[in-house]
Amino acid sequence: KVAAASGDARRALDICRHALDVMEREGAREVGSGHIQRAITSMYQSVKSKAVIKATLYQKLFLKAVLGVFRRKGVEEAVYMEVYEVFTSLCQFLGLFAPPSLHV
Repeated sequence: KVAAASGDARRALDICRHALDVMEREGAREVGSGHIQRAITSMYQSVKSKAVIKATLYQKLFLKAVLGVFRRKGVEEAVYMEVYEVFTSLCQFLGLFAPPSLHV
């Protein structure tokens, strides 16, 4: 299906190889459609989204603060103290300790 959709047999073989890895990690004896789906998902998940998924709660809150300032201003640039103020507000809202600005 992958090769037919994208025209790339190498990509299809790469997915099969990843599906075998998934199967072995799970201790299964045969590759099923679930293994293939998990292989596709892991292969095409971007590096950025993987970084966000693995980020700590405070890192995610800081990113949320940056996005909040971007949206409010309508441009993708922000002054650190504006972001920090939004970050501390998010922390307070969630009942978390907001680290001093030098530690963020």
